[in-house]
Amino acid sequence: MSEPRKRLRVGAQLVPALRSIGARPILQYQVENYALDFTPFVGGHKLDIEVNGARDHMDWTRELCRRDIIRNQRLSEHGWEAKRS
Repeated sequence: MSEPRKRLRVGAQLVPALRSIGARPILQYQVENYALDFTPFVGGHKLDIEVNGARDHMDWTRELCRRDIIRNQRLSEHGWEAKRS
């Protein structure tokens, strides 16, 4: 399954569930130069839900790990918490 298709499949389940608890989920929300997969705004909590697909896990390298660490660190500096599937 392609990455965009996986995001759509997960979103079809995740978005209604988030709305049912009063969240306002936004897809591909921009923070600096990052597009966050799913951003459920609930209260004042900033949560980034990332949907990593098979490609991300199969091609995992030290460089990809380093980039994710830097991304998470930058988002954290702006008050965001990142969760990955």
